[in-house]
Amino acid sequence: MTLTKDKEIILRGYNPYPQIYKPSPKLVSLVTKLNKLDIAKKRNRVHTMELDEALYDASAFLDRYYNLHNIPLITNDTGATVVTNIHPYDLPLYEGEETDNIFSSSIIEDIISTPKPSINYIGINLAPTITEQTSTSYVHEITHSQLDHQIGVIKEFYHAEILSMFNELFHASILDSGENILRLNDSRRLYEMKILTQSLLHPSAFTREDLLLDSQYLISDLKAYNLFIKFYYGNETLKEEIISDIQSVFDGYMTVEDLLDKYNITLANSIDNKKLLKYFNR
Repeated sequence: MTLTKDKEIILRGYNPYPQIYKPSPKLVSLVTKLNKLDIAKKRNRVHTMELDEALYDASAFLDRYYNLHNIPLITNDTGATVVTNIHPYDLPLYEGEETDNIFSSSIIEDIISTPKPSINYIGINLAPTITEQTSTSYVHEITHSQLDHQIGVIKEFYHAEILSMFNELFHASILDSGENILRLNDSRRLYEMKILTQSLLHPSAFTREDLLLDSQYLISDLKAYNLFIKFYYGNETLKEEIISDIQSVFDGYMTVEDLLDKYNITLANSIDNKKLLKYFNR
């Protein structure tokens, strides 16, 4: 059965029927200004590597900062549907279809609506070309594995990508001392924000499904950077506290919205010219 995005949102336990986000003139001006910065135009080099190396970098990062929980894997190899609990590193890996996009990745999920809604995992798609970026993409998807099946830990559909984006940036920031991979991610996200803003300014050209996803990624981009910038410039005590609170979300003791409220992450203060310009001009 094919689900509409609105039906999927309800089954995932998010608040139903979210409104399409309309970018404000302030955001349009900010995104235009950010995409004129050198970091948005610079082409960062990325090195190819073996998949085992990329996965090692990702797991070393995750194991250092977080305690990961087992997750439900759904299989149907013998004709019978079976759900087993596995470590997230044991999720099957598949080759994505976008051969020219080193950023492409996704976690493959199965949503069951009866007898009660549940979300199980099938595997992870990674870009066919393995690079240093692959490990940050893998961290992004493993973060999803700690959240998505816990119905209720994310209340708003538009917040579903925030912690995955945050961990992707966090991991990228410590991959190399020159922050090459972080700057690569920054450039990618700035371009993404520009494209998403343009599509949301012309909603009649797109379906509600497309606009919901565009709204989700734009809002998650902005709020993830707001949180990451606090982390990036924060002292060690603040960094440890944010990591601990993300673990609490993984553990089911906090919602993503609790975490955002604690650190005063709002859409309004995520569109802060001074703060974002300082970070992207660093």
